[in-house]
Order: sequence, then structure tokens, then C-alpha cells
Amino acid sequence: MRYVSEEKQKNILNASAEVFAEKGYYQASIQNITQKAGVSTGTFYIYYKNKEEVLLAIYQRFFESLNDMIEKKLSGNYSDSVQKLIVCTASVIKFYASEPQLSLIMLTKIIGMSKVSENEYYKVFNHICSIFMKIIAETGSDEFDDVYISSVAYVQILNSLTAQWIVYSSERTLADLIYTIITYNFNALKINADSEYIKKNISNEIFSE
Repeated sequence: MRYVSEEKQKNILNASAEVFAEKGYYQASIQNITQKAGVSTGTFYIYYKNKEEVLLAIYQRFFESLNDMIEKKLSGNYSDSVQKLIVCTASVIKFYASEPQLSLIMLTKIIGMSKVSENEYYKVFNHICSIFMKIIAETGSDEFDDVYISSVAYVQILNSLTAQWIVYSSERTLADLIYTIITYNFNALKINADSEYIKKNISNEIFSE
């Protein structure tokens, strides 16, 4: 019977996240991961069957952290649902921006990799959409016919523009990115919010701990 160490498994997972973020998923090798983790290739295979399995484990941990962060934001005190939507949107984008290369892999590379990876992606994506759907519904806007479709579009735009910013928009600040995403989505949903009010809440969120 092979000895299983939680510490070694954690080291492999952490090393894999660093290697994927540094080299990209497809360019990274199991040897890169084992060297970073300080373990043998045989040890790697005790815990994970292949590179995709360890990526899915990172994916689950990544979005558990994201979900915990969103739930924490939802428990805050807000003057209204519009402020809650601004803060939650800003916090998600800030979360992605804190781990840009890893976020890029999580948002784009995992799609199309396999049926299992796609199922994991859409399971998480739909969960995030359900959270935003509740907040969007609370705004009371009468301009959208289907709040679920509106929430899917909202999150899709958030994810896509953030991924694009990570790759291309080095000159645009994080605050500008968040403001653009929020104002575009608010205009599409006919949610009224003063631009200075949006900027103030974005700034507060960016510089919060």
C-alpha cells in the first residue's frame, strides 16, 4: 500500500498552479511540476493520473475561493441592490486580476479540453450566474425579459473582457476595466447608476483588503 501525504499532494497542487500560470497549461510538463514541487514523477502519479486531473483540482480550488469571496461580499451591508451589484462585479474582476495567468487558464484553456473539463466549467459558470441573477433581479429593472439570460450575458461579458484585458490591455487600469464592464452591462440592462457613484464603489473595492 502506497503512503499518501496530504502535504505532498498540496505541494504538487501549488507547484502545478505556479507552473501553469508561468508556462501555460499546454506548454507545462509533469516534469516541470515535479521539479517545482520537489517530488519524483512516481510520487506525482500517486495523487494524479495526468496533467488534466491536476488542472481540474486547481480549477475546483480556484472557484471555491472565488465563491467564498462572493458569499462574503453578499453578506455585506449595502445601501441598495445596485451598490451590491457594483461591489460584487468589482470583487470578481479584482479576484481574477490578482492571479492573471492562472485566471486566463481557468477562464479559457479549460473549455474544449475534454467533456469532463467542460462540464466542470459550466457547472461553476452556471453557479456564478445564479448568484448574479439574484442580484440583478433585486435591482427591479423591467427592461429585461429573462433574468437568467441577462445574468449569463452579464457574467460572460465580465469573463471575456477580463480575459482579453489580461492578454492585451496592459495600458488600461484595473479600475478602467471594471468601470467599462459595469457601465456596459448596466446600459444593456437599463440599470440607472450615477457614474461617480460607480467609480467611488469601484475604488473602495479595489483598495479594500
